Parts: sequence; structure tokens; C-alpha cells
Amino acid sequence: MDTRLSRLRPGPLTFDCALAVVLVLVAELQIWVGDGAGRYETVAASIAPPLAGTVAVRRLYPTVAGVLAQGVMALTFGVWGDTQIFGSSIAWFCALYGLTVWSTPRRFLAGAAFVFISNLAAGAGSAGSMQRSVPFAVVTLVVMLLIRRVLADRERRVQLAERERDVAAREAVVEERARIARCGGSSGCCAPTKPSRSHRSRGFATCRRW
Repeated sequence: MDTRLSRLRPGPLTFDCALAVVLVLVAELQIWVGDGAGRYETVAASIAPPLAGTVAVRRLYPTVAGVLAQGVMALTFGVWGDTQIFGSSIAWFCALYGLTVWSTPRRFLAGAAFVFISNLAAGAGSAGSMQRSVPFAVVTLVVMLLIRRVLADRERRVQLAERERDVAAREAVVEERARIARCGGSSGCCAPTKPSRSHRSRGFATCRRW
């Protein structure tokens, strides 16, 4: 049952692509059916697809996706103000999460600095306000640092554990093949037997003497 469920469960990249499609559809529906964008419907509708696109590629290019999403949002806030589109806001958050958790340390520092500076710069725009931009920039930076400290360390531990399991499985396969080779070269005869369920799941072969 667990094996069947794991096969039906989408991979991370597939999940991100599906999430991107859902987010852009939700955003466009809110823009054209609701009234969240106000008089800036065209602007909100134009930025929704690229923001959703950053979600689709955030695992492959986390720093680029996060910086692009932040740049789009900062420009929108500075020139047109907060359009308050739910799908676009969630896409921005997902892209920044990828930048925070999956970027290398140096790229994370560069990306976090860009996020902070661009949030401040948005306050100098025609529709911006430093009174709102400064607290928003500080809070966003603090949240990114906290997430980096907590989740990124856990993510690295999980990846390390997965690599260790893969190495152990490969070593077990090599040892099993070497044992079968030794069995075949001995004076006795070695014939394959039906492997157990655990061996089948790891691709092992077994043999018995006769």
C-alpha cells in the first residue's frame, strides 16, 4: 500500500508546477471576477503569470526565482501600490521560501539583502510609503533569517540522511553481488532462490547451495 501511494504522490517539481497553475488561475479569477485589483486590473493580470512561474522553477533556481518575484512585487508596490491579489501574494511567498531554504549561504545573503533594499526602495515610489515599507522590510528580513535558521538546517539534515541511505543501499547491493560471485566460484553449486520481499524492494538476489 505504501509503495502504491508513493507512486501516486507527485514529485516536488510536478507539485510546484501544479501549484503555479493553480495560483495563476486563482489570481486571474480574483482580478477579473472580483474587485481586488481596483483600477489596476491590467497590471495585476500581467504580473500574475511571472510570479506563478517563479513557483514552478523555485527548486531548480531558488535564488533567481526569489529575486525575480521580489523585484516584481517591489516594483508593483512602489508604482501601483498593493493590488492585494491572493494568488500573486502566495506565489511571492513561495518564491521567497525557496530563496531562503534552498539557496547556498552566499546566495541567500545576497538575496536577503536584495529583498530588504528593494522593500525600502518601494517606499520611495509614487504609490509607496516609507512609513509602511520600513516595518515591512524589517519584518520580512527577520522572518527570512528565522526560517533559514530553523528549516534550512532541518532540510540539510534530511538530505544528508537520504544520501546516507542511498550509499548504504548501494553498498549492500555490491556486497550481495560479491557474495553471489563467490558462491558461483566455489566447489558447490549456487542456484538462485526466490528473494524475500525486503530483498526485492532493494534489488537483491539470493542463492542457495545444492
